[in-house]
Amino acid sequence: MIAAHLVASCLNGFGSCYPVAAVFAVKSGAGFEIRPSMRKYVSGKWALVIEDVLTTGGSVKRTIEATIRAGASIIGVGAICNRGSIQPEDLGLPQGALRSLVDLSGLRAYTPAECPMCQAGIPISLELGHGS
Repeated sequence: MIAAHLVASCLNGFGSCYPVAAVFAVKSGAGFEIRPSMRKYVSGKWALVIEDVLTTGGSVKRTIEATIRAGASIIGVGAICNRGSIQPEDLGLPQGALRSLVDLSGLRAYTPAECPMCQAGIPISLELGHGS
């Protein structure tokens, strides 16, 4: 959410003809939703989805779906880091509709059996990310 607010603030600072609102999706069942109180800010408008880290693309896909259900048209996705080699097509977007600042696709991911932290008995926080 912080990245989205910063991007919206910067876009507003460029003297945009139209005000840019930062809206976020919240978990709802197995998917995400844009809260009814925020839908007026996206309905009938173009939306740029901002994400911090892309790993599988699952969260950003659910955010895109929620934003479309709220009445917006997606123009693209911006991410700070793409560590999962996610491509626009993976998100149902046209070529060129995904930009990231850092590509960490070569960053190694561990299975629980290989994980040095698991072997050392360090617990995984389930509050952030999708650890098991």
